[in-house]
Amino acid sequence: MKKILLIFFILGLLIAIVGWFFDNLSRYPWLLEKISPHYYYGTDALNILKVDQKRVIIKEHNGFNVLLNRWPKLDDKSGVEYVARTAAYIEFGSVTKNEIQIMVLDDKGKEKGPRWTISSAENILLEEHRAKTFCFSGIIFFGGILLTFVSGLVEFLRNK
Repeated sequence: MKKILLIFFILGLLIAIVGWFFDNLSRYPWLLEKISPHYYYGTDALNILKVDQKRVIIKEHNGFNVLLNRWPKLDDKSGVEYVARTAAYIEFGSVTKNEIQIMVLDDKGKEKGPRWTISSAENILLEEHRAKTFCFSGIIFFGGILLTFVSGLVEFLRNK
């Protein structure tokens, strides 16, 4: 019985540690790519566009379809070959911020739909990522804590 309780105790701690890793995925890109590939590839594509105004995202990039499938008010996705960006500009409002618009282009470089902002795209990807991982990491973490607690409680009550 002691060996089983020790195994449960260790298993509970390991599960809690795994839950912590899930809750902190953004710090571990190798794990983030496996657990939340849409977020990983989508933000990778956006980061490429942020860095260089002349770069475009082509169909072969893993983040291309991630962005295209979330593009707001883009009814006709056929013929879209590239995702490109505009020059950075300052957006005034309650909060002044630097902003970059992104656009979808056909094979001739003509815009195919409405423009979108990088910050809006990042927000959508982040919301999806958090929703996917929050519940899962919480269940794993607290399941591990519960298993550790139960094994300790059983051992405590056994020794009374």
